Amino acid sequence: MSEDEFQATKAAIAAHADYWRDRLGLKGWTLIDHYYRDVGEFLIDNDNIRSAATVKAVWPYMTANFYWNVFDMLKDDNLDETVLHEHAHVLVCEMRDPETKAVTDHEERVVTMVTNALVWTRDHERSKAAHFSLESWSLQPVEH
Repeated sequence: MSEDEFQATKAAIAAHADYWRDRLGLKGWTLIDHYYRDVGEFLIDNDNIRSAATVKAVWPYMTANFYWNVFDMLKDDNLDETVLHEHAHVLVCEMRDPETKAVTDHEERVVTMVTNALVWTRDHERSKAAHFSLESWSLQPVEH
C-alpha cells in the first residue's frame, strides 16, 4: 500500500466515523482512532481471524478505542457500513458479560441488524430527498 493510498483510506475512515458519531450521539464519548498500515501489527480477535476493524469500548467511562486495519479497509467496498458497524458496538457494549467483556454472537447479530437498519434508513431518506423539491408541495392548513 502506497502512502497516498494509506492517507486517502485513513481520511475516508475518519470522514465516515465523524458522520456516524454525530448521528449516533457519540460526540460526548472519548473516541480514539488507531490506524494500522501493516497487517502484521493489527489485532487478531479471539478466533484468530483478522478483521478490517475492531473497537474496545469502556462504557462506564464513555471511552472507546477504534482499531482500523487500513490495508483491509482499502479494499472494503462497504467501508461506510464497516465504520458504522464498529460504532454500533459502542452503543450496545454494556450488554456484554461483565466477567469476560467478550463480544458474543448475540451482540454481533444485534450490531449487524442495527447497522443494516441505519444504512437502509439513511439511503431511503436520501432517495426521498433526491425526488423531492420544495416547489412540489405546499403547506395546507389542517382542519380540526
